Amino acid sequence: MEREKSVMQSNNHSEAADPIDAFIEQVRWLQEPEFGDFKRKVGLYLNRLQEDLIGPGGQLGRAVDQTLNKMRMAALYVPNGDMESTRRQLLQLAEQLKAAR
Repeated sequence: MEREKSVMQSNNHSEAADPIDAFIEQVRWLQEPEFGDFKRKVGLYLNRLQEDLIGPGGQLGRAVDQTLNKMRMAALYVPNGDMESTRRQLLQLAEQLKAAR
């Protein structure tokens, strides 16, 4: 829990140099006792990531939008209920997101 607080403080979405790296660190160190709490925080982190990725003109690129939707599907809309496999999937998708930018 202490590690998570420090990551959240150091990776405040408005201060992070790269929002995708900040998301990766937040998800990597997120420790929750129940999947529902994990899911809620991941949803918050995804919303922050989307806000930070919106470019001039207020739009996301198609590839970025598709990858964010895959992330939401995996963690929020059709989750498998296992934190570790969901975490791995989110981290892989975040790396794809970096490539899509």
